Amino acid sequence: MNSGWGSGGPDTVASELYFVAEKSGHTVRFASARGNVPDGINHYQIGNQLDVYLHALSARLFDNMGRMSRMATSGLIKDIEEFQPDVISIHDPLGYTMNIPMLFDYIRRSGRQTYWTLHDCWAFTGHCIAGMCDHLDRGCGSCPRKKEYPKSILIDNSKSNYLLKKKVFSGMDNLFLITPSNWLSKLVEKSFLRDYSVKVIPNGIDLKVFKRTESNLREKYGLGNKQIVLGVAGIWSETKGMYHFYKLADRLNEKYQCVMIGKNQDTGIANIIHIDRTSDRKELCEWYTAADVFVNPTLADNFPTVNLEALACGTPVITFDTGGSPESVGKCGLVVGQGDDESLVRAVYDIADMGITSEQCQGQAKTYDKWERYAEYLEYFSGKC
Repeated sequence: MNSGWGSGGPDTVASELYFVAEKSGHTVRFASARGNVPDGINHYQIGNQLDVYLHALSARLFDNMGRMSRMATSGLIKDIEEFQPDVISIHDPLGYTMNIPMLFDYIRRSGRQTYWTLHDCWAFTGHCIAGMCDHLDRGCGSCPRKKEYPKSILIDNSKSNYLLKKKVFSGMDNLFLITPSNWLSKLVEKSFLRDYSVKVIPNGIDLKVFKRTESNLREKYGLGNKQIVLGVAGIWSETKGMYHFYKLADRLNEKYQCVMIGKNQDTGIANIIHIDRTSDRKELCEWYTAADVFVNPTLADNFPTVNLEALACGTPVITFDTGGSPESVGKCGLVVGQGDDESLVRAVYDIADMGITSEQCQGQAKTYDKWERYAEYLEYFSGKC
């Protein structure tokens, strides 16, 4: 169960788990509201686009993400009853698609074994997904992040949201939690969800897809022997570190060429090649392979798969010390203080002297082979780990 299908982040994790479970001989049904689901997928459509729009509008006005879509959720519950699963696996139930109190009330009453993979902090905060602030210590209220996703332009409902979540999510004997990072697991242990068992299962990637892929990109873009500094995001934003990447590009010397893949503002900085979001994974692998270093200046993240993809293509990673982003880097890159632009520039200069080989990076990436990581989910579902 997830808000969308296969378009990055939790969507990709959930859809990859579908394929691994199916190939392992299990009967699987995928429930989602958004995304282009391929033919042949045993799929239930949650609600429709009008439901999503109305839910989003209400959340923008009243800060009530997850409290609308009653008819859509009623249909989902009916489908679950007809399918009669032994296990329910929830990933991202947000995206203006489901009524969370209704869904979890059903799960509690049904007694069905349910595993919720937390991809962010929303489950235990009054509003925000990116992390915890001191407002959480007093049960939220006067949220300083009200205008961040899920954005509310009028009402601050964070206090009510927090109390509702605490009531809805607490004391369920049939609920088990999974996090992709140790960082998020530790935050859960400090929250009102602390009484639940939490298992850390890192995200995985398809190593048959993400691998060194040679290309003519240097010739095509006239890059010659320049050091390529690559950044990738679906949609670049302040949270994704867009402005820090701009500053980095502006400060690097003429030996370096920055490339930004993903929707972003073209600022006219000469040292940046802007490439709109690509759904061509082969082209993405070509850029990962051509790059000399991958830079992820994220300001809010759990366990970003872009780091894994770069490593799988043999490219070292530099990231801010944000959330679980440093956990995948190991000895194949550098971690700098969050928002420290000067250190970020120095790290780009320094990484060339570290002697990190593409083989080392690929070896690090093998830890995140999707077949092993998502098989771990199945083992956990069956009580084997």
